[in-house]
Amino acid sequence: MPTNFSTICRLRANYSRCTGKYRTALNALMSHAIAVSTGKMNPPQEFVANPAPPPLSFKKKPFVSVPPPPPMVTVPNWGDVETMERGGGVPTADDLGLVINEIDDQPVLDPDQRDRGEIVSMSPPAGTVVPRGSIITVHVRNR
Repeated sequence: MPTNFSTICRLRANYSRCTGKYRTALNALMSHAIAVSTGKMNPPQEFVANPAPPPLSFKKKPFVSVPPPPPMVTVPNWGDVETMERGGGVPTADDLGLVINEIDDQPVLDPDQRDRGEIVSMSPPAGTVVPRGSIITVHVRNR
């Protein structure tokens, strides 16, 4: 999970504040220890940090599981919409888990309209390896 700049600044400010309090408490403890060890504090007294340093927090970050990447498939050369939808020796778009964006914008050239439904172009083109669930844009002769 990305951390934004304000979060980093807030963490640094908290760290600086905490290290300053711990440094102050540690200096007071060292002064107390020196006074006891050199005989300047007789009888020795128990050390009490004033002010008390902030409590330490050892919170674990939650484990984030990264899902595996989707399986890769090769875009077949369907040739026409019927093959793309029903197969016929070639896996269909549904078989491969591909999402089809069909655009019927190419004019029919054959007077008998035998080329109706012909796939004129695909993006990405046939033979391209893509993850399952990818969108394939198919330009088709008017159906």
